[in-house]
Amino acid sequence: MTQISPSAVALVAEAGYPVRLRILLALEEREQSTAELAELLGVTFFSAVNAVNKLLRADLVVVVRIEQAAEHASTMRRVYANRHRGWAKVRDAFEEVAGTT
Repeated sequence: MTQISPSAVALVAEAGYPVRLRILLALEEREQSTAELAELLGVTFFSAVNAVNKLLRADLVVVVRIEQAAEHASTMRRVYANRHRGWAKVRDAFEEVAGTT
């Protein structure tokens, strides 16, 4: 089968960036803020924000709540979750294909 739907192409295009796929994998485990994602993944806050914003525009993640940040009483933070499930299967498929070389 050589055909792939436009929606599947869009998913692969947006999830194909390493930080974005790692964020999707992390959000499979639990809802998280960008600060939590940055710390978990060992990337800068800016990188996490940029990746999450791209995932939001691609409709792959959603804001599930806005809450007061524990660190700063006057700061609000967004908490994100995946719109779709199964990103670990995508990672495993990529790993399997990569292992065929």
